[in-house]
Amino acid sequence: MIDQKTTRVTIATERAHARLRRLIAAAVAPVLLVIAAAAPAAADEPLGTRPVPATASALVVDQYGETMSVSEPVFYRPAGGFALGSGSKGAKLKEVRVWRGAHEILVALETITRIEVIGPSDQDLLQVRLTLAGGKKLEGKVERDLELRGRVEFGQYQIRFERLRAVTIRA
Repeated sequence: MIDQKTTRVTIATERAHARLRRLIAAAVAPVLLVIAAAAPAAADEPLGTRPVPATASALVVDQYGETMSVSEPVFYRPAGGFALGSGSKGAKLKEVRVWRGAHEILVALETITRIEVIGPSDQDLLQVRLTLAGGKKLEGKVERDLELRGRVEFGQYQIRFERLRAVTIRA
């Protein structure tokens, strides 16, 4: 009697698993079709025809005068709270918040060609000069703990704005 009961439970469990697999497949299939239709066929494109990011590289000069060429530069606002080492994620920025007097200006990163750090302003802010596309300049204050991250020939790269002297962004 125990063997028949165990066999029935096993069969019922296998049927339930089969139903569950069919339900999951039915739910996931339309999503996969949409993703496949929306994603570019990167494998079909020749290597030279893929779009190049708007910001391909940056020339970074630190507070000691050392210069590095950084590829794929991205600006981040570090995550709040306590983090050991440099593993904190943070938020990727599309614009930089600049304070000029009582004015708060959001400057799109794609319009910035150069950032020069003039010096500290107060505990949380740095005095900077931004050069925008077209040669216009904007002086103001930015957050001291913003970061520039990217790649260098040696590996991953990051530097806080408070340690920068200048960044020249090359498209």
